[in-house]
Amino acid sequence: MANQYMLMMRGSPEEFSSMAPAEKQRIMETYYAYVRRLKDEGRFVGGSALSDKSKRLAAGEKGLKVIDGPYPEAKEALNGYFLITAASFDEAFEVAKSCPCLAHGETVEVLELSQH
Repeated sequence: MANQYMLMMRGSPEEFSSMAPAEKQRIMETYYAYVRRLKDEGRFVGGSALSDKSKRLAAGEKGLKVIDGPYPEAKEALNGYFLITAASFDEAFEVAKSCPCLAHGETVEVLELSQH
């Protein structure tokens, strides 16, 4: 039975937004090819790029504390994710090694989704 994993991509939104349109298009084409490959392998469950519109909630002494994003203290922002299936964590990790985000300075984190 295959488990589900989340590949979380983090990077600098400013860096991507400052790229020339042709470079952005080239990078997006690598993502489209990656998704096609994941679909062809029967691994793709879902995924999406994320905008920088966010809010963070935290418990505070006077109730909920709301922090609007983007967060200036963060060097990297969560900017996208893929949900995939794999037979094991090691297999998911191998799939993550070919994630296009790694080719342009981003990072990818692999998380196993709980079966509960």
